[in-house]
Amino acid sequence: MSRDATIDATSTGTWQEIAGLVDELADLTKRDLLPSEFHAELLDRVVRASAAAAGVVWWRSGEGQLVVARQINLPSLVPAADGDDLPWHRKLAERVANSCQPTVVAPHSRSADGELENPSEFAVLLQTIELEGRSLGVVQIFLHADRSPAVLRGNQQLLSVICELGADFHRHRLLRQLRDFEQQQQLRDEFVRRVLQNLDLDPVAFAVANEGRRVIDCDRVSVLRCDRRASRLLCISGVDTIDRRATAVRAMEQLVQQVFRDNESLWFDNAVNDSSKLPVAAREYMSEVRVSRLGVLLLRPAATAPSPVANPIAALVVEEFGAQSGPSSLDEVQRRASWVVEHSVAPLDAARRMDALSWLRFSPSRSPGHKWILAVCALAALGTLALIPIDFDIVARGELQPVERQVVYAPRDGIVRALPAIAHSRATPTANDGMDVRRGDVLVELQNIDLDREVTTLLGERSTRRQQLDTVSVTLEQTASSAKPNDQTQTQELSGSMLELTIMLASIEERLAILRREQAKLAITAAIDGRVQTWDVVSQLQSRPVRQGQRLMTVVDVGGPWELRLHVSDKDVGYVSAAMRESAGLPPITFLQKSAPEQVYRGRLRHLAMTTEVDETYGAMVRATAAIDEAQQLAELRPGATVIAKIHCGRRPLSFVWLRDLIESIRTRVLF
Repeated sequence: MSRDATIDATSTGTWQEIAGLVDELADLTKRDLLPSEFHAELLDRVVRASAAAAGVVWWRSGEGQLVVARQINLPSLVPAADGDDLPWHRKLAERVANSCQPTVVAPHSRSADGELENPSEFAVLLQTIELEGRSLGVVQIFLHADRSPAVLRGNQQLLSVICELGADFHRHRLLRQLRDFEQQQQLRDEFVRRVLQNLDLDPVAFAVANEGRRVIDCDRVSVLRCDRRASRLLCISGVDTIDRRATAVRAMEQLVQQVFRDNESLWFDNAVNDSSKLPVAAREYMSEVRVSRLGVLLLRPAATAPSPVANPIAALVVEEFGAQSGPSSLDEVQRRASWVVEHSVAPLDAARRMDALSWLRFSPSRSPGHKWILAVCALAALGTLALIPIDFDIVARGELQPVERQVVYAPRDGIVRALPAIAHSRATPTANDGMDVRRGDVLVELQNIDLDREVTTLLGERSTRRQQLDTVSVTLEQTASSAKPNDQTQTQELSGSMLELTIMLASIEERLAILRREQAKLAITAAIDGRVQTWDVVSQLQSRPVRQGQRLMTVVDVGGPWELRLHVSDKDVGYVSAAMRESAGLPPITFLQKSAPEQVYRGRLRHLAMTTEVDETYGAMVRATAAIDEAQQLAELRPGATVIAKIHCGRRPLSFVWLRDLIESIRTRVLF
């Protein structure tokens, strides 16, 4: 059979196969593939569709020369095709690329000027891939010489269609690149705008971390301040509060200090690098935080004479976890991170200098007489600050809550069947907050389907056993009334069955009693007289499934005593503990309500927790409760109302009270 018959356009099967290959390639043009991947798919389909003996995709390199991007069967067809011995196929491709004209070269043919030739026994078809009138590359296929002119024209049309699809792929790719470039420029403009908005160190570092993470397109960016003594974490992208006692934070600071001492930035990619060759600090950090890609970049300001290289002032830590969701190549991540570092150095250096200015003091007059006067005044001021005692108060924030309160939890998994106490309340159904309940009122009725199923099963089993017991009892009476000697054995068997059924019924009754008690627990009653504090409890709970231990509602006794629930900062709890020891455990407090700040109230600290907790709002803090003086009438008794309290911790020198933050900073940052 001739090859014309094989690829004849009139063949329905062949046409459908070619159309399928073209449709597949059309779908690939819209995907985000690498050019090398797409060229391989393009050449494979054009060779298959045209039944070509070989094929080549020529592509312009960065220097403008045509290079082989992809080839199929070319070395076996044209030996040493990439060398200088047989450059004829390359010359054909260069001529077509320069003229942008599709060409068909017959086998064993030569051009009139003798520069171009086809010494092979194959017909050569060449078609350019063009974009915006510019030739990007050439597709060259080799066909057997026994093809008819009609088939060659069909192959040429097919090659033209496939090259147009190749141009579509590069057009889509160029549009994606332009879209990504525009988006990246917007992110960079926003980065520069946010970083230059402020001159304070913390806001600048916060902007560098958060906006830098968007520019780099990584999972996390951290900014640390560096010097010869230690490195200090300033901020982490997406994190408002830093727990400086966390192991991961300390490990990061040690890692950056190691990089600062080495005076060289660090990059690690889990896919290509060996972690055993990393510094010890880097390995310790990676054992705490599982990262797939890590970069530590040093930020150096512009060098000033006589030092040729300035010391780093800060460090940028770039991290990615798990599979990379941003730029796939490490080079792209490094390029973006370098841009962030380049545009962050000057703002961070300026903010660092402004932060240092806050510690400067004005120098005294250089007049000799004024120096003594200023010295005496300074000594007098220091003596006054050190000797005059004033009240020392610790400020704590919290909320106002009733002392008597009941938090209702779900005893088992189930569905809320009813809210009887709330349903019988005189409040409207849409105003569920603030409903009054009485002690013993059923607040929530739950339904547990599994429990109901077990009860139903046991009731059925009990009924069956009772019927069996009645039957055995009647049979036993009939056997006992007869005087036959053979019935003695049957009587004994019936007595044993009757005893067994009696024991089984007793066991069923015990199990039913246990299940009844479990069902009774599903009706949760109010333990106190009070008011439902939970907002819109009917909409939240009615006919909804709940889990065991889930918090359902809170009932508070608004008519009883009230208390303050305070949150004392972890750095202040030592002073409060000392005040509790000195005042027999009840130091006085004053407080005000934020909703009515014009009135100040009094009370006494009653309890201070022994453990420190980390709260999203208050940070590291210790919980405390305070009683309110009964003789006072608060302006607004509303559960959860925000209060600001001052815990009186005795009297301390005025210098300590006014400069406590400075003294503690010197102790922790300078002397420690």
